[in-house]
Amino acid sequence: MRRNIILTLTILLFISCKKESKFEYKYVDNDNLFKCSSVDMELIKEAVYAFEEYSKEYYSFQEPKSVQQGYYFYWIISTTNRLPAIEYVNPYIIKVRDALKDVKDLWITKNDETTLNINHPIINCISKQMINPEVKKLFNLLIDSNTFSSEVFLASMKRGDERVKGDKAFQTYLVLDTFYARILNVDFNNLEAIINKNRENAAKDKESKNSENIKETIIEKVE
Repeated sequence: MRRNIILTLTILLFISCKKESKFEYKYVDNDNLFKCSSVDMELIKEAVYAFEEYSKEYYSFQEPKSVQQGYYFYWIISTTNRLPAIEYVNPYIIKVRDALKDVKDLWITKNDETTLNINHPIINCISKQMINPEVKKLFNLLIDSNTFSSEVFLASMKRGDERVKGDKAFQTYLVLDTFYARILNVDFNNLEAIINKNRENAAKDKESKNSENIKETIIEKVE
């Protein structure tokens, strides 16, 4: 009898610990993103709003800071392969990141590079909910032809593109594939080395871009 009581208490304690292991969501009162019945949209919602708070704080360079401005200046990062400013990633985003990491089949990692799995059900939901027909058409075309990549998809747009302004489905894609995918396997206990490497890559990108601009200027003068 005593043994059964102890066993029951142990099971209850284990169940209690499992329940407590799920962190408390901060953005439950924020507007929902969109419906996607086969996906935990409460977690996705936390991911998007946590990113928006982060980008508003660290990618808004003019007062007053805003989410829209955060997206505007983050765009430069999203169109490259660089890591975002990981030195400013807060503990809550890391909790969200860890929860997203456990979502089955949401990610694909190849050659140390992680991307959003285009065969995951959320991709279909994102596609259906995208507002602009041109953006939606390209998104679907790249997926159907198995040629999708963030670089190709985002290359068709410009920073502050009105076609995706306020589009929660597009923003969800952007946040998952260019932010969380890139920090999914970052070791936040070894930040200094990663930050230095990220800054080196940023400098190389800038140098490469300047070289391309110089070449274009020379060609224009020759022509």
